[in-house]
Amino acid sequence: MADFKFPNLEEISSRKFEEEIYESVLQEMASGVRRPGLWAKALAESEGDDLKARSLYLKLRGQSMLDETWLAAEEERTRGEREHKLLDAALYGRLSEVQDLLAFNTDPNTRNSNGATPLYVAAFNGHIEIVRLLLARGADPSIPNFAGRTPRQAAQAASRAEIAALLP
Repeated sequence: MADFKFPNLEEISSRKFEEEIYESVLQEMASGVRRPGLWAKALAESEGDDLKARSLYLKLRGQSMLDETWLAAEEERTRGEREHKLLDAALYGRLSEVQDLLAFNTDPNTRNSNGATPLYVAAFNGHIEIVRLLLARGADPSIPNFAGRTPRQAAQAASRAEIAALLP
């Protein structure tokens, strides 16, 4: 046992995750699934030796799975940031920022901590061009905030009759 050391929790977690990745790759290979580009790279780097190519493919595909996991986590993080920015831009009437964020497929129906959507905050604050844009981009005017008020009701409460008329 002298060759082993007591690992910390991060090391254990990392090795466990790595083991799960390799297991997933083996399951893919056993079912006949291979990424053609990675397989071609493995064959080329192993000079056509099938056994070496299979071994190298395991490493390459494992790394690509790690990459995909990291990219998905990064997308989740940045999506949350974009949704927060969309709510802020709608609140403060920053039309060009709303346009840019929607161009990145930011969810027009995201909600803040009170359940208000970008459409709700834009309607309440009188930003008619943003209301029009959000509606054109699929914002759902029937989504109420957590108090049960819809964007139309918010516009009416704020005496924004022109905006309320746009909303069902």
